[in-house]
This record gives sequence, C-alpha cells and structure tokens, in this order.
Amino acid sequence: MKLELPPEILKGLEEKAKDANITVEAAAILILGEFVRVYGSGIYAGTWRRGDKGGNKGMRYVVDWPFQPGFVKIPGNHSIDLGKGGT
Repeated sequence: MKLELPPEILKGLEEKAKDANITVEAAAILILGEFVRVYGSGIYAGTWRRGDKGGNKGMRYVVDWPFQPGFVKIPGNHSIDLGKGGT
C-alpha cells in the first residue's frame, strides 16, 4: 500500500515519530493498528445535505476515535514489521 499524505499531516506524523524515536512508517502502523484494534473506533459516512457556503452538496465523514488508549508492547529483540526488514 502506498499512502500519500498532505504536507501538514506528514509534518505532524514526522514530529510524533521523532518524539517516539521511531520511523514515520512505524508510527503510521501503530496509529492505524490501534485505531482498528480498540473497541469503539469507526468511520461513518453520509450525505452532506446543506453543503458548504456555496451550497455545494457532498459527503460528510465522521472519524469516531475510541477513548481507550491502545498500548502496544514490543520486546527489545523485535521490531515493528514494516514488510521491509523492520524499523
């Protein structure tokens, strides 16, 4: 999978990864993995009936983040599998 992020999102992800001393790819795997693993997460879609200020209708998406933190424990002799030889 190839994921292209807008510059401002990539910058934020890079900062989070740097703070954790991991690669950007590892940070993305942790974040997405915990989002789908923790009970209560979801993405909901529906029509945007009123639309924007110009009256353009479209779709609206709600990202429902779980309130429970996700903890990932990786033993010191292992790495996060990125499919490219680890972190």
